[in-house]
Amino acid sequence: MVDDQPFESKEVSWNAFGLQVHGTLTRPRVGDASCGVVFVAGSGPTDRDWCSPLLPGTNGSGKLLADTLTREGFATLRYDKLASGPNAMENVPKLIGKISMQSHMEELSGAVETLIKEEQIDENCVFALTSSEGAIHALNYQLQAKQHRFKGLVLTGAPGRSIGAVARSQIQAQVQTLPNAVDIMRQYDAAITDFVNGKPTQIYTALPQVILQLLLSLTSPANLPFARELWSYDPAEHIA
Repeated sequence: MVDDQPFESKEVSWNAFGLQVHGTLTRPRVGDASCGVVFVAGSGPTDRDWCSPLLPGTNGSGKLLADTLTREGFATLRYDKLASGPNAMENVPKLIGKISMQSHMEELSGAVETLIKEEQIDENCVFALTSSEGAIHALNYQLQAKQHRFKGLVLTGAPGRSIGAVARSQIQAQVQTLPNAVDIMRQYDAAITDFVNGKPTQIYTALPQVILQLLLSLTSPANLPFARELWSYDPAEHIA
């Protein structure tokens, strides 16, 4: 049987935040792959292939894109965030209260370093390809990195406003037909203001269940400080 896959794929790992980050590195079998692409997944438990247990389907758009780019001559590296993929159950208890913009920065920095250690990869020709929230982490890396900054950023599905602004507009659209919509938004805004400012957050139990679940998730010790950092990060402001 002839192998018609014109590229090599191997498992790689690196240390971040005292834990192992696991990923997949691909490169062409023929010719030199001088340029590389690091994939940065979207929010929640989205894995290296850009699949999530919270969403139906397993098409793995991240894997499909990586395979296609490798056939076009690029090396690629995609990875499971510490709270995603097959090691999530083991890692999450160790990450309670520790996930932050900095922990995501360490994951991504390790990915870049791992890719440029590959033979013949030009450290000045590495790009980021992101999905959704991944754009925020790529921007954060690009602004903080002292070396090995990305040659370019491809930001797919990137939020054009802060996550907080996006969430508020979505909630307002859902409740606008309710007779007490004004009170709901007033109570929601009050809770979010306390949350953003690091104050004890009063959660009104009369709020719709979907809003209660959101507020409880944001204020959960397991999601802090990252939830507060992410809520206020405005990609449009930083991309300038």
